[in-house]
Amino acid sequence: VVTLDSPDIARHSGENFPTKVTPQNLAYVIYTSGSTGQPKGVMITHANLAHYVQAMSAALGLTAAARYLHTASISFSSSVRQLLLPLSQGATVVVATTDLIRNPLMLFAEIQRLRVTVIDLVPSYWRSCYHSLMDSDAAARAKAVTNDLQLILSASEPLPSDLPKNWRTNIDGRTRLVNMCGQTEVTGIATLFPIPDSAELRGHIVPIGRTIPGVTAHLLDANGRPVATGDAGELHFGGPTVGRGYLHQPDLTAAAFVANQSAPGARLSKTGDRARLLPDGSLEFIGRGDQLVKIRGFRIEPGEVEAALHRHPAVRQSVVIAREDEPDHKQLVAYLAVHPQHSPAVSELREFLGGQLPDYMIPAAFVLLNALPLTPTGKVDRRALPAPEKVSAPNGAPLTETEEKLAGVWSELLKRGQPAATDNFFEIGGQSLIATRMLSRVREVFQVELPWGRLFESPTLAGTARSIDALRWVKNNSSAAVNSTDGARDAGEI
Repeated sequence: VVTLDSPDIARHSGENFPTKVTPQNLAYVIYTSGSTGQPKGVMITHANLAHYVQAMSAALGLTAAARYLHTASISFSSSVRQLLLPLSQGATVVVATTDLIRNPLMLFAEIQRLRVTVIDLVPSYWRSCYHSLMDSDAAARAKAVTNDLQLILSASEPLPSDLPKNWRTNIDGRTRLVNMCGQTEVTGIATLFPIPDSAELRGHIVPIGRTIPGVTAHLLDANGRPVATGDAGELHFGGPTVGRGYLHQPDLTAAAFVANQSAPGARLSKTGDRARLLPDGSLEFIGRGDQLVKIRGFRIEPGEVEAALHRHPAVRQSVVIAREDEPDHKQLVAYLAVHPQHSPAVSELREFLGGQLPDYMIPAAFVLLNALPLTPTGKVDRRALPAPEKVSAPNGAPLTETEEKLAGVWSELLKRGQPAATDNFFEIGGQSLIATRMLSRVREVFQVELPWGRLFESPTLAGTARSIDALRWVKNNSSAAVNSTDGARDAGEI
């Protein structure tokens, strides 16, 4: 430990330490999921990072006057963008706490208080912010968006075109909106699309735009040949932001970082994304070319979840997929063929995975089958996998008025039948972004502020209803005490 204000410091040399660090040395390693269940460490050099930071800052027009909100986990490449882009320009980084991120209304109050000018959101979280603001009354909504915001950036997931349109129409029409696309293997963002103010966006998904300075985009077919304009191909990125490869995994590196046929000696990074070139020169995202999915901004390889499930003694076979049976409600679903003698409970499976995987990788639903459906060739028939059942609970149905009202809120947000009083919010499809909307609805319906921690302490319908009733009791009795005191003052008794 070096104590900087210790007198011992003065006895040492004031010269810079000798260093042999070069631009080709590693700046960091960030891990992403691997299809074999083993994560891959992406190696990024100082040269990669230096070019990325300068190119992105120039493309976005960041200046020293910017105040950039940092919301990302330090374990994701988006944290590099949110931290180093503003600092490289002498701008300010405003770090949001976890509690703020969980409550969009509180977050926007801090955006106003701290004069934030740039925010950087995953589309699913941006939608959560939109719904939270729309669930507020007009006065509160107007107050929340009276701020210094100049730029909203969206990344890490495909951006549905209705979201920026609704944001401009109902929330804030002043702020510049930019959609972005990239990957950890190319240091971060590789393309930008300034979302037009008035022109209707064609298609359901916002284009991902053009590459940042120095980066090149290549659409290639299965044989590595360029596809024609308008045709779909796998998106590859080239240029000075392409990382060194995967740490200690030369085979995976060789498969994902391929030779650039148009620039001898250079490499391209395979993204696994399929895209096409639009007539205006912008790139349009079509979908994933492999099984990797992104849910709520988290990059998830279902194979990693399957590998964890296979360690459970009752699981014979598993398939994990992302489903979107309801619009804007994508969730991870696990299908399991289990041993007949031991059919594990869903709570047991959740607890088992909780000891191996982060929360965002635990499926929202588990479907237990006698056997997984197969194609004639013996492969799992993914198209034949059934949707998770939307069950209404005949037993343990809501009893109190608060439970009834809360059950209606849960049913609406979770897109399912009426929950039982004993149902756990997080076991019937709830997750953090839906929880923020649920807390906003509780505020609207019951006129109380339910703390985030209360939901985790009592996540069942009955438990959450009891928490709401307790908060209402405190609120009503506090009001009665104030009224009583005011009356005493009027009577001259104090």
